[in-house]
Amino acid sequence: LKDAVMSLADSVIAKQAFNAAHNVMVIGEEEKDVVDALDGIMQQNASSETALTEMQKTATEAVNTSIDELMQLVLFKRQTLLQQIDAVVAEQNAELKQQNLRAVQLKLNVLQNDADGMSDAQEFITQTEQSHAQSIGSCAIAVNIDLNRLDGAIAKYCGLRVSGVGLRLGAASSAQEAAAPTSLYEVCKLVCDPHSLLTSLNDDATVCYKKKLVYTVRGNVPKALSQKHAWVSIDMKPIRSGVHCFRVKIRGRNGFLWLGVRSNANKNIHDLDDYNDVRTFCGGNIFSWYRSDADEETHYVDMFAEDAKDSRADWDLLLTLTAKEQSLKIKRVDDTANRELVIPIQTLDTAWTPHAILFAGGNNDKAYSASNVRMHRLRTECYGQSVQ
Repeated sequence: LKDAVMSLADSVIAKQAFNAAHNVMVIGEEEKDVVDALDGIMQQNASSETALTEMQKTATEAVNTSIDELMQLVLFKRQTLLQQIDAVVAEQNAELKQQNLRAVQLKLNVLQNDADGMSDAQEFITQTEQSHAQSIGSCAIAVNIDLNRLDGAIAKYCGLRVSGVGLRLGAASSAQEAAAPTSLYEVCKLVCDPHSLLTSLNDDATVCYKKKLVYTVRGNVPKALSQKHAWVSIDMKPIRSGVHCFRVKIRGRNGFLWLGVRSNANKNIHDLDDYNDVRTFCGGNIFSWYRSDADEETHYVDMFAEDAKDSRADWDLLLTLTAKEQSLKIKRVDDTANRELVIPIQTLDTAWTPHAILFAGGNNDKAYSASNVRMHRLRTECYGQSVQ
């Protein structure tokens, strides 16, 4: 058998582990490669099981820690409410005691046939009766604890952000895709609506040009076209987790500048300028308002109102998607006033892409001009600071 096996150049001998002394298995090189690959998968799965166990331990500790802190907040709120109830009751009791003392004193004066005491007592009785009539029902303590809204808030803000669900053989992990830039900043490729008459890209797709389309009575720009919006995004795989910093460089006047992030909820490229779609966008016109995702309410702010006059401005977006915080922060680079707009992100387990929306110009010739947009990816420590 040995001579027969060794005479085959493309064969190997593998002894079976359960009976190495008497059992011999002969397989070819191709079969051996397959067996080795299967052994490798089993070893990789064993490592994955160990990593999953460690991840389970870490996630459980994070949940227990956060929920413990939440319970402490609830207990503190309960203590505060009870103290407020005690304070209200104590204040009312003090007023009643003062009235009783005054009534006793006036009663003694009346019994002593004091003429002034009689008039004072009658005046006191009138005032007290009026006070009692006005306060009927007004001293009730109403406890306002809306359990339905609290349950909704807990459901919205307490959850798991799970990335990399399932095993994708041969694909890069989300952690690798979300790695920090190797240098302080990296120039990003851009993408915009290819059918838009308002925006276009340069040859290497690193600069987006926005035309000046301002409507005037004597001009040749149709009014409908001058009221258009156009969008530009970073051409990248959307982000699901981690902390990431991006810089948007604007050259040219833009009285309207929407900055933020968009999700993949809306696939139609022609609708990516519809910033009112709360399913898709988190951000706002930084000069006057912002809106969180899944939030119909518009929040008006004017901290950057004066910046709308500038024709050169760099803006940083800090996107945080961690177990403890989901937010978008916006700063102007090298801002001496250190102003910062903080927008909460409410939708969990969503992929986000940095996004900007520009306006054609309308009928405001002074607030708009031809402009260009560049976007860079930065290390988080550079947030809000110049990078040479």
